[in-house]
Amino acid sequence: MKNKQKKKIRILMICVGAAAVIFVLFLIIQGVRHLASPQVDTAEGLAYIRAAEETDISSVEAKITQLESQSGEADGNRNIKEMFSTSVVMGDSIAAGLEAYNVLGQASVIADNSVILSDTDGEVERVEALKPQMIFLTYGLNDVTRSGEDAETFASEYETLIGKVREAVPNAHIFVNSIFPVQEQALAEQPQYENIAAFNAALEELCGRLQVGYIDNTSIVQAEHYEDDGIHFRAEFYPVWVQRMAEVAAL
Repeated sequence: MKNKQKKKIRILMICVGAAAVIFVLFLIIQGVRHLASPQVDTAEGLAYIRAAEETDISSVEAKITQLESQSGEADGNRNIKEMFSTSVVMGDSIAAGLEAYNVLGQASVIADNSVILSDTDGEVERVEALKPQMIFLTYGLNDVTRSGEDAETFASEYETLIGKVREAVPNAHIFVNSIFPVQEQALAEQPQYENIAAFNAALEELCGRLQVGYIDNTSIVQAEHYEDDGIHFRAEFYPVWVQRMAEVAAL
């Protein structure tokens, strides 16, 4: 019995020893292969790194600045649209530029280029459907040039419009923009524009009486903002205008 156990132990030791020898031989072979393999040439990689370090980075910086500027403009437009997401600007061709130049979204602008105060029922229906929290009115440019129109009639028609808007959207806060001034060439072609100051005075008095916010935009308009006709505005004017409305309305 003891002889059989001794025999088994010898066989086990022989197997373990053989396995150890095979493992050692494997390690030796791998080491020889590694020593025999060619070394990696890093010269090309080092040259590339040095070239990158020596590259003029001004063009890269300029590109980054351009991208940051574009991103800032996109963020700015997005922020303006977010500020006016529960507001609507109603008006004529001046208001239409807000959507045309992508300053405000379609849902925030109700505009008709040739609209006059006595013909705004369609606009009132549209704002009633939208139910905004704030409404900015900007009418009068077309009314000033109407034959026989005076400041008193203008104020009366504006009061009627405000009443309709209040009835349609009773919980909305209403703000009224002054009529924008025009340049000399526009005055030369249509002298009625001289009445803008008188119309604005009547409009401001009306807003005070009705307790409606009045936004005087006279000071924000610069000569470079105008189109060639001296009446309408270029794209760069509209962010200035919406910022003015946002400040007055505390958006």
